[in-house]
Amino acid sequence: MLCDISLCILDIAINSFKSGAKNISIFLTQKDSGVLFEIKDDGRGISDEMFKRIHNNIKEPETGASFNGLKGLYKACGGRVKIISDEGVGTFVSADFKPGFTLGDIAETVMCLINLSRQSGVRVSFFAKCKEKSFLIDSERLSEISGCEKLSEGERYAFIKQYVSSGISEVFVKTGI
Repeated sequence: MLCDISLCILDIAINSFKSGAKNISIFLTQKDSGVLFEIKDDGRGISDEMFKRIHNNIKEPETGASFNGLKGLYKACGGRVKIISDEGVGTFVSADFKPGFTLGDIAETVMCLINLSRQSGVRVSFFAKCKEKSFLIDSERLSEISGCEKLSEGERYAFIKQYVSSGISEVFVKTGI
């Protein structure tokens, strides 16, 4: 089974939007033992009751599919998942995967989240790191990307997607992931 990390990130981040988050931070780190992704939001968090239901594999319309899918994915690929949530404060999800996964289309996932960010006013930050290489994009700082300021909306999307693809490739493709 191929494990697609980008779809997990997208699914969990969409739940962050649904939870009323104003800030969503996504971290993707390549390690010798695999890949770690972390998502942190300042949304409404998960109640104790819902948290118990999720851990008992009872699907919840708002979060259960994401977390249950993530749990199945990490079991198939080997790894572990940690979920910390405080109701009224936000949620932190950490998933550590052993080799045997695919990142999937991380650039497209980031672009989907940036588009949702622009429509909703939610700040999305994405940070990727592998050894000494790193890449950061922040939805509130898109205008600072050189060459982007005078483009039409369609051209800007293509330009930013190329920027994101190049940044991610610089971090991960050239380092062997």
